[in-house]
Amino acid sequence: VQVVPEPLAREVVAAVGDGRAAIDLLSLLSINRRIDDASVFDSLILARSYRAMMALKRAPTGYNNQWLSVNIMDSRMLRFCAVRVIATLAARPWMELWRRLGPVNFYRLEGAAERAAFVPMSRVMRGTPDEVDQALRDPGFDPIGWIIVEDAAAPAATQPADAPIVPARYSRPNSDRIVVELEAPQTGYVRIVEAFDPGWRGRLNGRPTKIVPANLMLMAVRVEPGWNRIELQYHTPGLVAGCVGSAVGLATLLGVAWWSVRREGQAMIAQELQHQRLDAPTQ
Repeated sequence: VQVVPEPLAREVVAAVGDGRAAIDLLSLLSINRRIDDASVFDSLILARSYRAMMALKRAPTGYNNQWLSVNIMDSRMLRFCAVRVIATLAARPWMELWRRLGPVNFYRLEGAAERAAFVPMSRVMRGTPDEVDQALRDPGFDPIGWIIVEDAAAPAATQPADAPIVPARYSRPNSDRIVVELEAPQTGYVRIVEAFDPGWRGRLNGRPTKIVPANLMLMAVRVEPGWNRIELQYHTPGLVAGCVGSAVGLATLLGVAWWSVRREGQAMIAQELQHQRLDAPTQ
């Protein structure tokens, strides 16, 4: 692991902010745990996220190289993932070098998606996963300026965009909790750059709310005009059922063990009584 001097580490953390970094998988930097890194070993990625990234890359169906490193991610992919800082061993001559640490080059990327932002209805449309996949493969589709949601309540097609995307206040108290606050100027969706997963549960202004997939891999929550507070909490799918099943299995195992011990004890007592009768002196 290459130790990043604290002054540089603070610079990188400040530049990333609430966004993400993309660190070359071969660059083992000591600040990795202090920032959200978009580069991963792709067999660990959720299916939706992997499909979206491969669509943005315009990779053939079934393509799998087991690495989703910054070196195979173009600027469109990186901005979509809210990446603001790139750290890589490979030179990117089309970008201005920001910092260097030994063999590691640091670059700053402008125009990245906000971690949370309000998207007006004029920039929202409804679509199926296959339709979103096709849109992401189209270089003319802007996945930051528009979202396609899998929500029956969304419009089938957008009107000419008449309002901008508005950044929202994003915080993440811990890895399983996200809080977003904003003043929505009109009805629309809040897009959150975090992988959609059924384990996320949402509350909007204190009440349960639906989370829908946006642009295949992100999360979105519909909001009405005015002040809104969105709270997302992650619960491992099947955890409760798994715990209940484990408890039932343990209770069954203990019951079987107790019954076995009880039967063995009764058998030993019966055998001892039989021996006592056989050993008793005869008249």
